[in-house]
Amino acid sequence: MELTARAPPDGYTLMMQGGGVASVPATQKTGGELLSAIIPIMEFGVTPFILTVHPSVPAVSTRELIALARARPGAVPYASAGVGGITHLATELFANMAGITMIHVPYKSTGAAMTDLLSGQVSFIVGSLLPMVPHVRSGKLRPLAVTSAKRWYSMPDVPAVAETVPGYEVELSFGTLAPRGTPRPIIERLNAALNKALDREDTKKYLEREGMVPTGGAPEHYGKRIRRDYERWSKVVREANIRVE
Repeated sequence: MELTARAPPDGYTLMMQGGGVASVPATQKTGGELLSAIIPIMEFGVTPFILTVHPSVPAVSTRELIALARARPGAVPYASAGVGGITHLATELFANMAGITMIHVPYKSTGAAMTDLLSGQVSFIVGSLLPMVPHVRSGKLRPLAVTSAKRWYSMPDVPAVAETVPGYEVELSFGTLAPRGTPRPIIERLNAALNKALDREDTKKYLEREGMVPTGGAPEHYGKRIRRDYERWSKVVREANIRVE
């Protein structure tokens, strides 16, 4: 994000970003300045996270996991891909809305977190959908819920967290951005080209295979999502007293 912000605003340096475009600034004192230094071009699509537990965990539903955490306050360990990362923030939002406390075990990467989750060293993770699917299908992990507002098309038998915790919704958004100051005609030209590519049937099918719903639209649509997510994650950071060194 910093490299993009410092790049010449000529339309030749672009950034492809996931949920970090809103969550990373939320953990920084100058996050608002960083966020305002880049401007949206277009959102490609969205995908949910999925809450999965190790089979040894005595919970087969979100409701049972919440009950377990309430029975063992501050004793149920969950993994994340790092302090202040979106998997951390999404889990803290879940804990806050469910009224529970747990032990956060941060890792340096999703891969490292998965290693300990698969071995049962930690109880659960709110992780990206696609990497979890093979482990769910093999029975190595148990899916409890997806974080979209409703059940996800690719996993219709898995409930949404919102069915147990009303109002909970987290989607991982992917899109393209440019340095602030990039001329509007360039932004509009790029937006039109990307929307055209996104409208191709082969593009849609590829994204859907990846567990993503294509969105597209105007730069303002993506900008509203980024701002909304930034405000939400900033609130989570404050309330959970999250500090990123």
